[in-house]
Amino acid sequence: MIPKSMFIDREEELSALEKLNNENKAQLIIFYGRRRVGKTALLQEFIKNKKNSLFFMSDISENILSIFSRVVSEKFRYTNFDNWDDFFDFLFDISQNERFIVVIDEFQYLYTVLKAWPTILQRKWEKLKNSKILLILSGSLISSINKISLGYGSALYGRKTGEIELKPLKYYDSIKFFNGKLKEKIEAYMILGGVPRYLEEFTYDNIDDNILDKILNKNSYLYNEPLNILYEEFRDFSSYFSVLYSIASGSTRFNEISDKSKIAQNKLSKILMILERSGIIKKEESLIKNSVKNKSLYYIKDNYFSYWFNFIYPNRSALELEDTRPVLKNIKEQEHTFYGKRFELLSREIIIQKRMDFPFIISNIGYSWGKLNNIVNGKNTYEFDITFEDFNKKNIAIFEVKYKTLDYLEAIKIIKEKMDIYNNLNLHRKALFGIIAYKIIGKEKIENFYAYDYRDLNL
Repeated sequence: MIPKSMFIDREEELSALEKLNNENKAQLIIFYGRRRVGKTALLQEFIKNKKNSLFFMSDISENILSIFSRVVSEKFRYTNFDNWDDFFDFLFDISQNERFIVVIDEFQYLYTVLKAWPTILQRKWEKLKNSKILLILSGSLISSINKISLGYGSALYGRKTGEIELKPLKYYDSIKFFNGKLKEKIEAYMILGGVPRYLEEFTYDNIDDNILDKILNKNSYLYNEPLNILYEEFRDFSSYFSVLYSIASGSTRFNEISDKSKIAQNKLSKILMILERSGIIKKEESLIKNSVKNKSLYYIKDNYFSYWFNFIYPNRSALELEDTRPVLKNIKEQEHTFYGKRFELLSREIIIQKRMDFPFIISNIGYSWGKLNNIVNGKNTYEFDITFEDFNKKNIAIFEVKYKTLDYLEAIKIIKEKMDIYNNLNLHRKALFGIIAYKIIGKEKIENFYAYDYRDLNL
């Protein structure tokens, strides 16, 4: 695998920024996203070749205002800001008569240094909004950014003119980082997700070589990455860690997570909400709601966090002794379950991106589970890997997902078993059925059902 440019396929976000820039009015934009997703690279690309622009990088230095003064001095005359009022007055002066772009990266650190900073900006915006400034506040710590700018009642909530969330790359963009075999691309994505900084780490053609050298190696960038993010993002690090480890260990219901993590339920609710808002976990409700038993479940949404908590953290003792090859062997013996779940999520993503040829427009897509009305094939519960429905909830689709090679007879058998289970639910909705697998031998022989593999999905 050969990494390409870290800045890849962000045309939609660049276009949004250019559109804002072309509007002849003051703009205060909150630009945010998880760490390592490529915010700084994109913003630098945006202001590249734009003469009327300034880029400030914030940190937790007490002398951050002096650092900003030096940035201005490099482009304009010597400047020394005595206070933040001076800084914002300068911004007004340079943007009073013409468009000027100002980017403040990692702006949440300004709040760490000076809690009153958002309030100062709130007050100064009353003047700045009469200029032609495009002020972009970019940040990574999602929990902090919600507190100071996104959440209702925050200092900047009523002042911002727009917000852009930079999300991880989707599958089809992520695989552009690599050359190599299809299976390597799929598994690299299921391990790393669409975070550009992670994707550029996998430089070998063989997936096992990448795991050995780029993840299991205790001196590698990715070895401690989830720990580093949790330390940066959350004060109560240990509680967030315990919750994630509990979910990765199979405790997916609220009560189960509370019991496993030893965290009181009233505290757990807030932790789960913040982890979900940060994009690390996902709360999911059964799309088919026919049973009081199908309560919400939680899973780790972020691919690399999921991989790390499943395989790296449990093997830390051996890895600290640099005993990597036995750990890799252990991972290989257990990875099928991990890849199976990630392939389900990848299949959902692809169905949405590819806009498959279904007889109705997809409104909701998710997972379904619950209790059956009667015993079917020896079971009184059911699970559907992918369920999706139309806007009016008159049509529904049930898909099974298998990250392996099947022959067409196996595929038909699996589909018919899901049909029997669905019919037992008596939902009285028009349903279609299908299967997604890595490869289906003799797929063309499957009639009356939807069947997809890598050839159809362009994986």
